Amino acid sequence: MCKAFADAGTDAQTYWVDGTHHGFVFPQRPVYDQPAAERHWELLLDMFARLLH
Repeated sequence: MCKAFADAGTDAQTYWVDGTHHGFVFPQRPVYDQPAAERHWELLLDMFARLLH
């Protein structure tokens, strides 16, 4: 995926959180990982603050 973004000429960033599974940010899911979810939301909200003005 990172290569696809680079090939498309974007400055997109991807983050992988080792040891997590799809849906790890949602408390209702059995794969919920609180520390990883908190980091995810921090990164996402930071991105919104930088790009959506």
